[in-house]
Amino acid sequence: SLSSQQPAILALAKKSGVNANAKTLVASQDTKTDALLTGADQANRFDEVFVQTLRSQLQQYQKTLKKIYDATSSAATKATLSKDYDSAGKLLTTQPTGGTSASPATN
Repeated sequence: SLSSQQPAILALAKKSGVNANAKTLVASQDTKTDALLTGADQANRFDEVFVQTLRSQLQQYQKTLKKIYDATSSAATKATLSKDYDSAGKLLTTQPTGGTSASPATN
């Protein structure tokens, strides 16, 4: 899961010299998101807005993984990051709006 990957990703980021923290990797409680989802619920658009929000946050997570991937020369680190990137991509492809799961080496 994404949350179980977090400690390893943070360690790899630090080792690679990339500035990343828990906020960078996962969506923390955000009052703007809460308000957006509350408004969407009231307008009977919760599912649509939730999927869009989740998709955006997963894409940001992938960008962070790619940044760390590009900053490291370690084959083992690249393999781990590629696997995590692909896992996030699989989550994106299960969303009704689609997505891609290509590894960071191809993006």
